[in-house]
Amino acid sequence: MDRSRVRKNAGLWQEYYDDQARTEYYYNVDTAESQFQPPPDFLLDWIETKEQENTLESESISGRTGGPWEEFTLVRPHVFTDNVRQEKSEAREKYNNEHSDEAPFPLSDTEEDTDPIVYYRHFERNELRVQEPEDFKEQHRMGSLRSSGRVLPRRQVNGRIELMDSRTGNIFYFDRQDRIYSWDKPIGFDDVWLDAAFDQDGGKSLVTRSKKKKDIGFQNSGSDAEEGNGGGAQVTGGWGMYVDPDTETSFYYHSGRKMLQASLPPADAHGMDQPPSALGNVGRALAQGKMDNQQVKAIPPPEIEAALSLVDVPAALMTKLARVQRERVPYEERRTHLRVRQINTGSICKYFVVVFLTTFLLFSLPLCVFFSFVVG
Repeated sequence: MDRSRVRKNAGLWQEYYDDQARTEYYYNVDTAESQFQPPPDFLLDWIETKEQENTLESESISGRTGGPWEEFTLVRPHVFTDNVRQEKSEAREKYNNEHSDEAPFPLSDTEEDTDPIVYYRHFERNELRVQEPEDFKEQHRMGSLRSSGRVLPRRQVNGRIELMDSRTGNIFYFDRQDRIYSWDKPIGFDDVWLDAAFDQDGGKSLVTRSKKKKDIGFQNSGSDAEEGNGGGAQVTGGWGMYVDPDTETSFYYHSGRKMLQASLPPADAHGMDQPPSALGNVGRALAQGKMDNQQVKAIPPPEIEAALSLVDVPAALMTKLARVQRERVPYEERRTHLRVRQINTGSICKYFVVVFLTTFLLFSLPLCVFFSFVVG
């Protein structure tokens, strides 16, 4: 090791360069082990060591940015100290002066003519990597597209920006907090946007500037009071589908209830007061005939009425139970049917056996008489 110089110090492992053999090898200061292949994660350990020594930033040049990751390039990746650089420069100059007619001072595959060392740093966690992070190129491409000047911002919700490429019309999103681009719309993005519009002026400005596409259905929705008891205040109106011309976003607005929604449940989409359900208040509403203004006429049979009174069951299910109750076959009667079927099956088998034996005798007896006559 007297003729070798330390080039990279990564804690337990150090990279040495042999000037005479013009190659590098790795030495473990704890076990005194030497090898030509770099240990696993050697470059990362070396970069983290330079970070702890506060020399990494001064020897690095920033490059591309891909989402939350920033790319850096080491200026002097193969020189550990200035003394090593100076000694190598003096040796190169001396060699060239003494061998002016020969080939220039040779460089090994790991000298300054090799590819630079690139590493990546996370802006928030300050994490270091030597391998390119996943989706780094795509994040860099989307960031470059945003800074190209042809991308227009459309909506901003809770630190997330909706962007549109004016040339292609493609929509993508940027999270300012995490610095991540995405082609997929964040979950709940439209809902939060509509809530902000409603908090501003009840959604009036949004509905006014938007174009109505179609009416989903108008209906009267009152209180849950029984008919004939005065009832409550009637609210007239229904859902309508609108499109915001500024953002080309579809939403739904109820003119009676003054509500904004990004999507409709199946009940509202089909113009129902209450959707069918098997339990709870919704099922009770169906049983009372509050769907499509139709009264339920089916009544459960007396034998199961007491059991059904303890549970909220929709009328449609009660009707089906009543039909099954009327059409079902008692178990004892079914067992009798099976027993009769078994008896009939046994009789048929006996009949076929008798027919087979009779046919055999009728054909075999004349043959026996004929053969006896010929032989005699």
